[in-house]
Amino acid sequence: MRSNKGGIIAWLIFILVIVIAFGTLYYFRSISPTIPTDGTEVSEEVITPKKKFTTKEISEEKKAEIDSAALEDALSTGSIEDCEKITYDDALKQKCLDSLGYAVILRSGDEIQCEKLFDKELKQQCLDKIYYSDAMDTMDTSLCKKISDESLKQRCLDQIQVIMGKNAESTEDCDSILDIALKQECLNNYYYSSSIKELDEESCDNITNSQLRDLCTTAIADNLKADDVAEKELAVMPQTTQEVLVTCDNYQGEQSQECKDDANYELAFEEKDISYCNRILDTSKQKECIDKQGDSINQYYFRQGTTYGDASMCEKITNTSLKILCLDLI
Repeated sequence: MRSNKGGIIAWLIFILVIVIAFGTLYYFRSISPTIPTDGTEVSEEVITPKKKFTTKEISEEKKAEIDSAALEDALSTGSIEDCEKITYDDALKQKCLDSLGYAVILRSGDEIQCEKLFDKELKQQCLDKIYYSDAMDTMDTSLCKKISDESLKQRCLDQIQVIMGKNAESTEDCDSILDIALKQECLNNYYYSSSIKELDEESCDNITNSQLRDLCTTAIADNLKADDVAEKELAVMPQTTQEVLVTCDNYQGEQSQECKDDANYELAFEEKDISYCNRILDTSKQKECIDKQGDSINQYYFRQGTTYGDASMCEKITNTSLKILCLDLI
């Protein structure tokens, strides 16, 4: 009895295993593609499940087009934040950030901000220009020496020396200037101021600029004449052409007008205003003033424009060909 019961249980377990096996096989066949059993080739489409969603790949040309448009927008608005819209080209984004950041940093005058620039050459240019600007503002030649660009460094040193040369106390003060034209301008300023101070007309001959040399001798002559006017006590000896012009009223008749004509002749160049020539009554001297002083004024603006790279100086030149040349050289 006990033996029959054990056999029945064994058969039930065997039948249960068979059922489970067939059920598992049926389940996997229902979820898998049917594979032919006759030896025919199975296509990749049959055995590979189809994707329900696909992502369209953006071409390199399209990426470049998108980034180029973003760069154009950023440069148009001048907003550094717009550079972030450049999505695919990191180098182009950095170029955008450098280009817009460079101008902002130069306006700030903060040399530390130059270190934020990625491009090494642009970073150095940034530092050089800030050093140059600060040197011009403070007249500090030590800032010029920080400039890496040798030509800009020398121009920085020369310009400071020229400005300081207006108050030079000796010719040695101009010796450190390497640029020949700027050195001579420094010397001319020294000889002009020292000659008038000492009332030494012969010293005016050391001035190479003819207009400045004539102004020197005229100023000294007028000062000496003023000394001869015994009835006029002058509290201060005139030091400028404008002051000399005022003293002309101390003379009588033709001498007074001659004094005024000479003063207005020199003021045309000093003030860079050709209208002073029109105040001269002597017609031949008036024509000479318009011709020579007009040319001198144009040459002055030409030197200023090309030396400092300032287009606004070039625009003041009345001679068209000289103006064009000035602008071309900047």
